[in-house]
Amino acid sequence: MHRKSLVASLVVALITAADAEPQTGGEPLWVHPLLSPANLSTYEPPAGLNYTFFVILTMPRSASQEVLHALNDHPSVHMDGEIFRQGGVDFNGSPEHRLFVGPEARWTREARDADRTAFLRDVVEGAAPRRKRGARARGFKCMNNQLQVDELRLLTRAKHVLKIVLRRQDTLARYVSLMRANVVGDYGRPRDGDLAAAFDDARVHIAPTRYEAQAAIDASWYDWLAEESVFHPESWLFVSTERLVSDSSTMSAIYAHLRVPPGSGFPGYHPYTTDVLEDKVTNWEEIRELRDELVIDNVW
Repeated sequence: MHRKSLVASLVVALITAADAEPQTGGEPLWVHPLLSPANLSTYEPPAGLNYTFFVILTMPRSASQEVLHALNDHPSVHMDGEIFRQGGVDFNGSPEHRLFVGPEARWTREARDADRTAFLRDVVEGAAPRRKRGARARGFKCMNNQLQVDELRLLTRAKHVLKIVLRRQDTLARYVSLMRANVVGDYGRPRDGDLAAAFDDARVHIAPTRYEAQAAIDASWYDWLAEESVFHPESWLFVSTERLVSDSSTMSAIYAHLRVPPGSGFPGYHPYTTDVLEDKVTNWEEIRELRDELVIDNVW
């Protein structure tokens, strides 16, 4: 199938955005108030870019890191982490203050935010061919608090940028996981050692109003993405964390969406079941009914 270069797709995105209905009611609920100003202008890669460009759109504690590792194990896929993370740059799953995209490290967080277009150009054109020879798909993951609306639309409305939306439907499980990581001070899901033991022992109190507010942000982010998917719907794939865990064919659907051969399955991941939540939430009786109200019923 003929594939246009990414420049064409982003030009299309800009034209489409200009023709779209103006947004009302201010910024969506999911937009982070401390985001730096939008400064990702039209990106123009060279003609003949010969691999698929994709982005995983998700929220923290949704098993996106496990998906990243599975994709990076595939010989035809090169995937970076949160390259627009506010605290630094997450390159190929390893958080670093500098991004190594060429013969020398030349990107800091400040330099990236001053010129996100040049940064994205270096990521797309420079890193992939050198870091994994023969990669046919190249992507990164993006959380709801990392790009402005207009910047995201350059990706969401581009025909030849493939989008994978990953949602954890149990909003309480996601929130409890995030709060426990905050207590321990580590977000990498430690497997062994003292840090893993501390994570296993961590119990949290969930304030109902804060949980409801977080669930509202979840809903706002994923509703916005669902609305954006009317633009080139064939370029979108919606996946739930729960489906990844329970259905082995879900990773196959992701590989197919990226137009690469089948690869390894979803790695080991243990979602929070009700009994686990009951053990980890100190005010479980207070929060259990609210959790039942806010769990997303539809399965992607």
